[in-house]
Amino acid sequence: MAWLAIWDSSRLIHPHKPIRSPDLSQGVLTFEARLRATGLVPTILWQGRTGTAQDFRVIHYPDGTVSVEHGLFRYETPPRFLSARDPLILHYSWDILGRTDTLVLENGETGDRLVAPVGPQKAPVLSTLLPAPMDAAVGIDYAGISDHFVPPVPLPGLATGAAVDTPDGLRPVETLRPGMLVDTGLHGVQPIRWIGRTEPLARGRTAPIEMRAPYFGLTKDTSVTRNQRILLSGPDIEYLFGEDHVLARAGDLVNGRSARLCMTHATRVFHHILLDDHDCLMAGRCRFESVLLGDILMAQGKSPTALGEDDRKAAWPTLDRAAAQSYLALLGANGRIAA
Repeated sequence: MAWLAIWDSSRLIHPHKPIRSPDLSQGVLTFEARLRATGLVPTILWQGRTGTAQDFRVIHYPDGTVSVEHGLFRYETPPRFLSARDPLILHYSWDILGRTDTLVLENGETGDRLVAPVGPQKAPVLSTLLPAPMDAAVGIDYAGISDHFVPPVPLPGLATGAAVDTPDGLRPVETLRPGMLVDTGLHGVQPIRWIGRTEPLARGRTAPIEMRAPYFGLTKDTSVTRNQRILLSGPDIEYLFGEDHVLARAGDLVNGRSARLCMTHATRVFHHILLDDHDCLMAGRCRFESVLLGDILMAQGKSPTALGEDDRKAAWPTLDRAAAQSYLALLGANGRIAA
């Protein structure tokens, strides 16, 4: 499984030449694009190279409609979905068996999000996905094509190299296996039920967050997905939120100092750990929340509604971005670091 091609600002950064004749029975095309000028005429945001009806094609119309075409697949948004200069975030996954086939379109300015099933498809030819020369009015912030499924929203997870506390001492997260025991801090030792591995693009909405030591009780810098949540406690938490413990998403803690975006690589490998009971993984004194079964199902495009509440909802309340930033501001005002 690999990323066949990755672009940063319309420049191919991985690999130097796209892989020839890959197996595309399953895969993903994702990008973030925007019009640089007011769209007074229909504008092609993405077009495959063959010039045939088999090409993957995305068109923006002056009334704000976005249409997506690929072979027999057709989808059109309502009017006014995307204004000129608004970023369009697209995640298109196909699967000849129809297991992980979804189109996700998001207006990066308004947050409006549309999801549509794609349906079983024939394996596409790579040239129908690779972009033809772009219109000068279109800007591509990043793009990627993979030969495997990648969730549109990264699962909570720790990057390769993160050190996790176990009864036998610190272990790199990539060496952990189901059945091994890990320390949870609050509730002693727990066995690992399941471990997943994904490799999202390290760009745009899927760019990882580097949590920097010694902030948050870390003993070494640790990269996580932006949806990875951290358990916070202490007098400041009780004062601000009236709770003994709260969760905060890594992406909501970014301030350029204790947590920052990390785009030093084109992709990053992340490990997602499910415990017997929802809890936290210890890394030094930092507590990273374990993944929920509901998170795993949603990442696969499945509904978690049939699960019990313990498998769908975190054990502690989660701060929104404004609340997380107010916590960081209080720490900064008092000259302390999060721990």
